[in-house]
Amino acid sequence: MPHKAKNLFSLARGKVRASWNPRNLYNLYKKTDFLRDEKTLFQKKWASKRELRAYHGEHIREGTLTTQIPKKLQGVVLPLGDDVTSEGIMANRFDDQMLEFDAEGNKKLKTPFAMQTFVHLEKRLDFAVFRSMFAASIRQAGQFIRQGNVTVNGVKIKHASYTLKPGDLISVKPEKVLFAAGKAKPSVEEAVKIDNRQIKKYNQYIKKCNDDPEKMWNVRLDKIKKREAGKLMDPKTQMQLQKANEVAFQAMLARLRELCSAAIFEDLITGRDEFLKTQTDDTKVLGEKLLKLIDQQFPANGADPVAPTAEGFLTPEAVIELLNERSTKLAQEAETKAEAAVEGSAEQKKAETVRSNANHLIEQRNKNMAGIGSKKLEFAIHPKDINHVSSIESPHTKNIVSSCLISRKAEFAGVEERKVVYAARCLIQEMKTNVADSIHDSYNEHQQKLLNPSVQDTEVNPRWLQLLGPLREKIDAAEAAENEAEVAQEFPWQKKHLYGRQDISKPYFTPWRFRPFISPSVIYPHHIEVDFTTCSAVYLRDPVARPGMSEVISPFPLINHEFANLYYIKK
Repeated sequence: MPHKAKNLFSLARGKVRASWNPRNLYNLYKKTDFLRDEKTLFQKKWASKRELRAYHGEHIREGTLTTQIPKKLQGVVLPLGDDVTSEGIMANRFDDQMLEFDAEGNKKLKTPFAMQTFVHLEKRLDFAVFRSMFAASIRQAGQFIRQGNVTVNGVKIKHASYTLKPGDLISVKPEKVLFAAGKAKPSVEEAVKIDNRQIKKYNQYIKKCNDDPEKMWNVRLDKIKKREAGKLMDPKTQMQLQKANEVAFQAMLARLRELCSAAIFEDLITGRDEFLKTQTDDTKVLGEKLLKLIDQQFPANGADPVAPTAEGFLTPEAVIELLNERSTKLAQEAETKAEAAVEGSAEQKKAETVRSNANHLIEQRNKNMAGIGSKKLEFAIHPKDINHVSSIESPHTKNIVSSCLISRKAEFAGVEERKVVYAARCLIQEMKTNVADSIHDSYNEHQQKLLNPSVQDTEVNPRWLQLLGPLREKIDAAEAAENEAEVAQEFPWQKKHLYGRQDISKPYFTPWRFRPFISPSVIYPHHIEVDFTTCSAVYLRDPVARPGMSEVISPFPLINHEFANLYYIKK
């Protein structure tokens, strides 16, 4: 039978236990050096033994533990020369207690054999259940075992001192693991007290919202912005944003790779007004000019091209003049931005580049129109346009697109026909640029939504006040004790149940949460492989000592284990 628990977590005694109790953190924090120089050797051994016994097997009788202490401590020693470590690494990772010098004067890592003093305890079933993080303490692990909630290799074991062998499979009932690692279930009185406190604060909030809705709406928006900004700093959120950004970026590249003049030309001819409705104002103007130019040169009914003397006839020179005016306006705006920007800044350089490109386009268009009949000018043909033209089904559309985009200069009847084709090419190229810019803009808009997902209206939403509802009545503790299912109300922060008692049949907090202050006490063992999805673990092997480390988990340094080992091997 284990010792009775008598004030195990006393803050006055300050002993550190093998438990997840938060008082251990305070006791470990205030722990002072109990191996002072003025103590005798026996006092140091006794003090070390006293502190270590509080953590290692405090529920086992002293006589039983003393007989089980191994007389020879075993460890793993690396081959000669492999355990010599550079001084730079050792200076950052290890203190002087873990360093020693060999016969040649080389500094090397010490193998902490003394930490193997309590290695036999790690072979016990209750210690293995605790190390596997299936129980909150050694005593609770023993309780689970004695109640028949633990099996070894499929066989129910009810002895906490059962010695494990390498390869043994340990399984614990999941309900017991949830109980051990979960937050404590509050009583009805505690839950009512917390809920009433929350109801009081919620009623105060509703009164403030009704008195000054605009102010409270702005406070709400500020909280949302701060919360979203905090989420962006979370590493997991940053990883998700990077993945979403990569997906959107690859989608943008795929759309740009598929983009070609022939596809836009076909959509314009077949869709006409429907296609132009989906475009920007600038693209609509260009598309209308292109349609008029094409209808003049390639009538749909098979008639002859429209004569230049007809009313409202659009000449290629007028198209080039329109494009030049558009480029001139763009150059002037860029020049204004460059003058207003700081000298040598990125904004000034970008504006100057835009102005230079616009002026170059004007010069190039005028030069090409002047030399349209010379032998030097040749229409460039893009492979994407050739591939797309072959997939066009309509003969009329295919004739227009192929004539304007993939026909050679020699295939045209005269200079005027070449001018029409060149003007059409200039228009479709500008439309393609606008479509590419819209793809870039949609990608940038997607980026802004990722970084600012909760952009809301600054005006007060009247439905917001309606959703807050009326003032809530406090819960009566006496009525809740008799029938808590009827007394519980529907709150914005929880469904129709009392605080932490969503499922009253469970012995732990529901909806389930981790117990507080659990993370500092959870240490993953080297010698056990744990699977939390099935609440099972495999005892791989006995813990060993290696140069610079020991697989026996302990909150105390090596010097304490050395004195404790000296105490136990005195005979």
